[in-house]
Amino acid sequence: MSAPKKVCFITDFFPGIHKKWFGAEIACKRLFELIDDNGRSGSVILTGRADYKEEMSPHIKEVSVLENYQNQIGVFLKTAFPFDPIAYRYFSRVF
Repeated sequence: MSAPKKVCFITDFFPGIHKKWFGAEIACKRLFELIDDNGRSGSVILTGRADYKEEMSPHIKEVSVLENYQNQIGVFLKTAFPFDPIAYRYFSRVF
């Protein structure tokens, strides 16, 4: 018997924990539910800062992104420099 496979879903928004979400996020949620196997798969969902933290389950993790700090920086770096070093650092540790 092979070892269980783990899947990591990465999405900007997720139904139930964000105010806005669309078709791709619904598809992500359905796919996660199909492979989750009642919480035993070890799969995880990585997403941006949640609007409804109380609705987050243990398999959902928040990722800090540069957009979270734009007000402190004072400029919209995302359009001028489309690379997020904060998210990159997080993902390099996770993977």
